[in-house]
Amino acid sequence: MRFYELFQPTTPPLAQTPLASVLERTAKQAGIDGVELAQFLAQCHVETIGFNTLKELPNKWQKHYEPPSKTAAMLGNTQPGDGQRFIGRGFIQVTGRYNYDQFAQNSGIDVVKHPEYLENPTTAAKAAVDYWLNRVRPSVKNFADTHSVTKLINHAGKNIAERTQAFKQYVAKLPPELQPKTQVAQTKQVQPNVAGQKKPDVKSKAVPAPVVKPAKGQTPKPGQAGYVPPGYDPNKPGSGIYADPNYKDPDSLSTMLKQKGLASK
Repeated sequence: MRFYELFQPTTPPLAQTPLASVLERTAKQAGIDGVELAQFLAQCHVETIGFNTLKELPNKWQKHYEPPSKTAAMLGNTQPGDGQRFIGRGFIQVTGRYNYDQFAQNSGIDVVKHPEYLENPTTAAKAAVDYWLNRVRPSVKNFADTHSVTKLINHAGKNIAERTQAFKQYVAKLPPELQPKTQVAQTKQVQPNVAGQKKPDVKSKAVPAPVVKPAKGQTPKPGQAGYVPPGYDPNKPGSGIYADPNYKDPDSLSTMLKQKGLASK
Protein backbone atom coordinates (compact mmCIF):
# COMPACT_ATOMS: atom_id res chain seq x y z
CA MET A 1 0.00 0.00 0.00
CA ARG A 2 1.34 3.44 -0.95
CA PHE A 3 1.62 6.28 1.56
CA TYR A 4 -1.18 8.32 0.00
CA GLU A 5 -3.55 5.37 0.38
CA LEU A 6 -3.11 5.61 4.16
CA PHE A 7 -4.44 9.17 4.14
CA GLN A 8 -7.91 9.33 5.65
CA PRO A 9 -9.65 12.66 4.83
CA THR A 10 -11.48 14.26 7.74
CA THR A 11 -14.05 15.96 5.51
CA PRO A 12 -17.38 14.11 5.08
CA PRO A 13 -18.67 13.64 1.53
CA LEU A 14 -19.74 16.96 0.02
CA ALA A 15 -20.64 15.88 -3.53
CA GLN A 16 -24.22 15.05 -4.45
CA THR A 17 -23.82 13.55 -7.94
CA PRO A 18 -21.79 10.61 -9.28
CA LEU A 19 -19.72 12.92 -11.50
CA ALA A 20 -18.88 15.24 -8.61
CA SER A 21 -18.03 12.23 -6.43
CA VAL A 22 -15.29 11.16 -8.86
CA LEU A 23 -13.76 14.62 -8.55
CA GLU A 24 -14.08 14.73 -4.75
CA ARG A 25 -12.47 11.32 -4.33
CA THR A 26 -9.49 12.30 -6.51
CA ALA A 27 -9.11 15.62 -4.67
CA LYS A 28 -9.08 13.97 -1.24
CA GLN A 29 -6.45 11.47 -2.38
CA ALA A 30 -4.26 14.45 -3.30
CA GLY A 31 -4.72 16.06 0.12
CA ILE A 32 -7.34 18.69 -0.77
CA ASP A 33 -9.56 18.87 2.29
CA GLY A 34 -11.71 21.09 4.49
CA VAL A 35 -12.41 24.65 3.32
CA GLU A 36 -10.03 24.15 0.39
CA LEU A 37 -12.08 21.17 -0.80
CA ALA A 38 -15.32 23.17 -0.49
CA GLN A 39 -13.83 25.96 -2.62
CA PHE A 40 -12.42 23.47 -5.14
CA LEU A 41 -15.80 21.79 -5.62
CA ALA A 42 -17.58 25.15 -5.78
CA GLN A 43 -15.33 26.39 -8.58
CA CYS A 44 -15.73 23.16 -10.54
CA HIS A 45 -19.49 23.21 -9.90
CA VAL A 46 -19.80 26.51 -11.77
CA GLU A 47 -17.28 25.58 -14.49
CA THR A 48 -19.32 22.46 -15.34
CA ILE A 49 -22.73 24.14 -14.98
CA GLY A 50 -23.64 22.16 -11.91
CA PHE A 51 -21.60 19.09 -12.89
CA ASN A 52 -23.63 18.63 -16.05
CA THR A 53 -20.92 18.88 -18.72
CA LEU A 54 -17.20 18.32 -19.13
CA LYS A 55 -17.02 20.22 -22.43
CA GLU A 56 -17.36 23.96 -22.99
CA LEU A 57 -20.68 24.83 -24.57
CA PRO A 58 -20.67 26.88 -27.81
CA ASN A 59 -20.35 30.60 -27.09
CA LYS A 60 -19.33 33.87 -28.74
CA TRP A 61 -15.89 33.89 -27.11
CA GLN A 62 -14.69 30.73 -28.84
CA LYS A 63 -13.96 32.59 -32.09
CA HIS A 64 -11.17 34.40 -30.26
CA TYR A 65 -9.46 31.08 -29.46
CA GLU A 66 -8.41 30.73 -33.10
CA PRO A 67 -5.04 32.23 -34.14
CA PRO A 68 -4.05 34.87 -34.88
CA SER A 69 -5.51 36.75 -31.90
CA LYS A 70 -4.34 37.95 -28.51
CA THR A 71 -6.49 35.34 -26.78
CA ALA A 72 -5.09 32.58 -28.98
CA ALA A 73 -1.53 33.71 -28.22
CA MET A 74 -2.29 33.69 -24.49
CA LEU A 75 -3.69 30.15 -24.76
CA GLY A 76 -0.74 28.91 -26.81
CA ASN A 77 -2.93 28.18 -29.84
CA THR A 78 -0.54 28.43 -32.79
CA GLN A 79 -1.95 26.15 -35.47
CA PRO A 80 -5.12 26.50 -37.57
CA GLY A 81 -7.96 24.69 -35.85
CA ASP A 82 -6.43 24.92 -32.35
CA GLY A 83 -9.31 27.11 -31.22
CA GLN A 84 -11.90 24.35 -31.49
CA ARG A 85 -9.48 21.49 -30.88
CA PHE A 86 -8.49 22.85 -27.47
CA ILE A 87 -11.75 24.37 -26.22
CA GLY A 88 -12.48 24.10 -22.50
CA ARG A 89 -12.74 20.54 -21.22
CA GLY A 90 -12.76 18.91 -17.81
CA PHE A 91 -13.89 20.10 -14.39
CA ILE A 92 -11.87 23.35 -14.49
CA GLN A 93 -12.32 23.72 -18.25
CA VAL A 94 -8.70 23.29 -19.36
CA THR A 95 -8.46 25.56 -22.42
CA GLY A 96 -5.78 26.10 -25.07
CA ARG A 97 -2.86 24.11 -26.44
CA TYR A 98 -0.50 25.36 -23.72
CA ASN A 99 -2.66 24.12 -20.83
CA TYR A 100 -3.38 20.82 -22.55
CA ASP A 101 0.35 20.34 -23.09
CA GLN A 102 1.15 21.17 -19.44
CA PHE A 103 -1.22 18.48 -18.20
CA ALA A 104 0.09 15.99 -20.77
CA GLN A 105 3.64 16.54 -19.50
CA ASN A 106 2.61 16.28 -15.84
CA SER A 107 0.45 13.17 -16.21
CA GLY A 108 1.79 11.25 -19.20
CA ILE A 109 -1.72 11.24 -20.71
CA ASP A 110 -1.51 12.58 -24.26
CA VAL A 111 -4.44 14.98 -24.26
CA VAL A 112 -2.73 17.05 -26.97
CA LYS A 113 -3.10 14.21 -29.45
CA HIS A 114 -6.41 13.13 -27.92
CA PRO A 115 -8.17 16.20 -26.44
CA GLU A 116 -11.31 14.13 -25.94
CA TYR A 117 -9.60 12.25 -23.08
CA LEU A 118 -10.41 15.26 -20.90
CA GLU A 119 -14.10 14.45 -21.28
CA ASN A 120 -13.46 11.22 -19.34
CA PRO A 121 -14.39 11.87 -15.66
CA THR A 122 -11.32 10.12 -14.22
CA THR A 123 -8.89 11.97 -16.48
CA ALA A 124 -10.78 15.24 -16.05
CA ALA A 125 -10.54 14.88 -12.25
CA LYS A 126 -6.78 14.35 -12.45
CA ALA A 127 -6.42 17.40 -14.68
CA ALA A 128 -8.45 19.56 -12.30
CA VAL A 129 -6.39 18.47 -9.29
CA ASP A 130 -3.15 18.97 -11.25
CA TYR A 131 -4.18 22.51 -12.18
CA TRP A 132 -5.27 23.29 -8.63
CA LEU A 133 -2.10 22.06 -6.94
CA ASN A 134 0.27 23.72 -9.41
CA ARG A 135 -1.55 26.87 -10.52
CA VAL A 136 -4.05 27.76 -7.77
CA ARG A 137 -2.92 26.56 -4.35
CA PRO A 138 0.53 28.26 -4.38
CA SER A 139 -1.14 31.69 -4.84
CA VAL A 140 -3.97 31.37 -2.31
CA LYS A 141 -3.67 32.50 1.31
CA ASN A 142 -7.33 32.11 2.25
CA PHE A 143 -9.51 29.53 0.49
CA ALA A 144 -12.63 31.15 1.94
CA ASP A 145 -11.90 34.18 -0.30
CA THR A 146 -13.89 33.14 -3.36
CA HIS A 147 -13.09 36.32 -5.29
CA SER A 148 -9.31 35.77 -5.10
CA VAL A 149 -9.59 32.09 -5.99
CA THR A 150 -11.86 32.83 -8.93
CA LYS A 151 -9.25 35.16 -10.45
CA LEU A 152 -6.91 32.16 -10.70
CA ILE A 153 -9.58 30.07 -12.44
CA ASN A 154 -11.18 32.74 -14.61
CA HIS A 155 -9.10 35.89 -15.00
CA ALA A 156 -12.18 37.92 -15.92
CA GLY A 157 -13.89 36.89 -12.69
CA LYS A 158 -16.99 35.66 -14.51
CA ASN A 159 -19.93 34.19 -12.56
CA ILE A 160 -18.53 35.39 -9.23
CA ALA A 161 -22.02 35.46 -7.68
CA GLU A 162 -22.66 31.83 -8.66
CA ARG A 163 -19.24 30.78 -7.37
CA THR A 164 -19.82 32.55 -4.07
CA GLN A 165 -23.20 30.88 -3.63
CA ALA A 166 -21.80 27.45 -4.53
CA PHE A 167 -19.01 27.87 -1.98
CA LYS A 168 -21.54 28.76 0.73
CA GLN A 169 -23.48 25.60 -0.05
CA TYR A 170 -20.43 23.33 0.10
CA VAL A 171 -18.75 24.95 3.10
CA ALA A 172 -22.02 24.71 5.06
CA LYS A 173 -21.70 20.91 4.89
CA LEU A 174 -18.38 20.93 6.73
CA PRO A 175 -18.39 19.91 10.41
CA PRO A 176 -17.93 22.78 12.90
CA GLU A 177 -14.23 22.05 13.45
CA LEU A 178 -13.52 22.55 9.73
CA GLN A 179 -15.53 25.73 9.25
CA PRO A 180 -13.61 28.96 8.42
CA LYS A 181 -12.73 30.52 11.75
CA THR A 182 -12.37 34.18 12.74
CA GLN A 183 -12.56 35.73 16.15
CA VAL A 184 -14.51 38.99 16.41
CA ALA A 185 -13.74 41.35 19.25
CA GLN A 186 -16.84 42.78 20.91
CA THR A 187 -17.52 46.50 20.56
CA LYS A 188 -16.66 48.45 23.70
CA GLN A 189 -18.57 51.58 24.63
CA VAL A 190 -16.16 54.25 25.91
CA GLN A 191 -17.49 56.34 28.79
CA PRO A 192 -17.61 60.15 28.41
CA ASN A 193 -14.50 61.96 29.56
CA VAL A 194 -14.42 64.75 32.11
CA ALA A 195 -15.23 67.40 29.50
CA GLY A 196 -18.42 65.55 28.63
CA GLN A 197 -17.13 64.46 25.22
CA LYS A 198 -17.31 60.90 23.95
CA LYS A 199 -14.38 59.16 22.41
CA PRO A 200 -15.05 57.13 19.24
CA ASP A 201 -16.30 53.61 19.88
CA VAL A 202 -13.78 50.84 19.36
CA LYS A 203 -14.79 49.05 16.18
CA SER A 204 -14.99 45.29 15.92
CA LYS A 205 -11.97 43.75 14.31
CA ALA A 206 -11.72 40.30 12.78
CA VAL A 207 -8.73 38.40 14.11
CA PRO A 208 -7.50 35.33 12.20
CA ALA A 209 -7.73 32.13 14.18
CA PRO A 210 -4.36 30.98 15.53
CA VAL A 211 -2.51 28.24 13.69
CA VAL A 212 -3.20 24.93 15.38
CA LYS A 213 -0.09 22.92 16.16
CA PRO A 214 -0.22 19.11 16.29
CA ALA A 215 0.41 17.36 19.60
CA LYS A 216 3.99 16.37 20.23
CA GLY A 217 4.90 13.27 18.25
CA GLN A 218 1.75 13.37 16.11
CA THR A 219 1.63 13.85 12.32
CA PRO A 220 0.12 17.24 11.35
CA LYS A 221 -3.44 17.07 10.02
CA PRO A 222 -5.09 19.33 7.40
CA GLY A 223 -5.33 22.86 8.78
CA GLN A 224 -2.49 22.33 11.28
CA ALA A 225 0.99 23.82 11.12
CA GLY A 226 3.46 21.71 9.18
CA TYR A 227 0.82 19.74 7.23
CA VAL A 228 1.99 18.58 3.80
CA PRO A 229 -0.53 16.92 1.43
CA PRO A 230 0.54 13.32 0.78
CA GLY A 231 2.22 12.82 -2.54
CA TYR A 232 2.53 16.54 -3.28
CA ASP A 233 5.94 18.11 -3.95
CA PRO A 234 5.84 21.83 -4.94
CA ASN A 235 9.12 21.35 -6.79
CA LYS A 236 7.82 18.47 -8.87
CA PRO A 237 5.03 19.44 -11.35
CA GLY A 238 2.23 16.92 -11.45
CA SER A 239 3.08 15.29 -8.11
CA GLY A 240 0.03 14.10 -6.25
CA ILE A 241 -1.47 12.76 -9.51
CA TYR A 242 -1.32 8.98 -9.57
CA ALA A 243 -1.39 6.46 -12.36
CA ASP A 244 -4.78 4.87 -12.93
CA PRO A 245 -4.19 1.17 -13.73
CA ASN A 246 -7.59 1.00 -15.42
CA TYR A 247 -6.82 3.79 -17.89
CA LYS A 248 -7.58 2.57 -21.42
CA ASP A 249 -4.70 4.24 -23.30
CA PRO A 250 -1.73 1.81 -22.85
CA ASP A 251 0.89 4.16 -24.31
CA SER A 252 -0.01 7.08 -22.05
CA LEU A 253 -0.31 4.82 -19.00
CA SER A 254 3.08 3.29 -19.68
CA THR A 255 4.68 6.71 -19.96
CA MET A 256 3.10 7.91 -16.72
CA LEU A 257 4.11 4.78 -14.80
CA LYS A 258 7.72 5.21 -15.89
CA GLN A 259 7.77 8.93 -15.06
CA LYS A 260 6.41 8.26 -11.57
CA GLY A 261 8.86 5.40 -10.98
CA LEU A 262 6.04 2.89 -10.70
CA ALA A 263 7.28 0.61 -13.48
CA SER A 264 10.61 -0.45 -14.94
CA LYS A 265 11.93 1.63 -17.85
